[in-house]
Amino acid sequence: MLSILIPVYNYNTKKLVNDLYAQAILLKYPFEIILLNNHSDQAYSYELEKLQKKDLIIVIHSEQLLNRSIARNTLALKAKGKFLLFIDCDASLVKPDFIKTYIENASSSLVLCGGTAYHLIPEKNSNRYLRWYYGIHREMRPAEIRNKNAWSGFSAFNFFISADIFKSILFNEKISHYGHEDTLFGFELKNRNILIKHIDNTLIHDGIEESSVFLKKTKVSLVTLKEICDYYCNDPLFIKDIRIMLSYKKLQKYGLNSIFSLLYKHFNTLMEKNLLSQKPSLILFDLYKLSYLCTLK
Repeated sequence: MLSILIPVYNYNTKKLVNDLYAQAILLKYPFEIILLNNHSDQAYSYELEKLQKKDLIIVIHSEQLLNRSIARNTLALKAKGKFLLFIDCDASLVKPDFIKTYIENASSSLVLCGGTAYHLIPEKNSNRYLRWYYGIHREMRPAEIRNKNAWSGFSAFNFFISADIFKSILFNEKISHYGHEDTLFGFELKNRNILIKHIDNTLIHDGIEESSVFLKKTKVSLVTLKEICDYYCNDPLFIKDIRIMLSYKKLQKYGLNSIFSLLYKHFNTLMEKNLLSQKPSLILFDLYKLSYLCTLK
């Protein structure tokens, strides 16, 4: 049995769920779709309730907003399937055989990552350009490239895993802030020698945030990353798969962290002016992130 698991927070998932349902029902493979209403507003909650009228669609509700790790773990513990397919709610299907492709490649001994895609036409809303541009150039990669660093390339946006493997690890619920729970999960898979196979079975990421929101979330995710590194006592095996932490450690080794910290403090406004424009530099974005990381105690 396949359990399709989708955490939902203030997003209309009607089309995604109906498209998944239409594919799954044709396969004659037992399935269920479980949606976690993660304390969404009333309008979104009402739409989720309507979806539940279909057989094999289940909606569970949280009375408080759960972090992303707890939300996914909650879904997995409710699931009945031998295999779990995790999908973020702001996704849309590209392939008519999306579910079939996962089932044909299913294995109890490895994890499958389908990948992330973006619409090739730039965002009409200029306030969202940075997130789209970053996604196109940094996240939208074919499986052949992702498999070169399989564990560090793990993404929770769209992945397929056996219930036994998932429940033996779970997402770390101590991560209270946004970001990098999938980085940590990928590292745990690596520690246990559980293989990750990246395949070209993408979903489109539709939930493009405004650039200012993306910058704020990026900074929060760096705080989380720093906490994770402290949690692992700066384990070199963990750090070596994370490019920004490798750079951070090199700066630390040569006593340059304070200089980069000053760089952020004096020039963050100028850097943000570029990043919020229609011609953002991803090299400058890397510098922005690294210099901000250096300000964290």
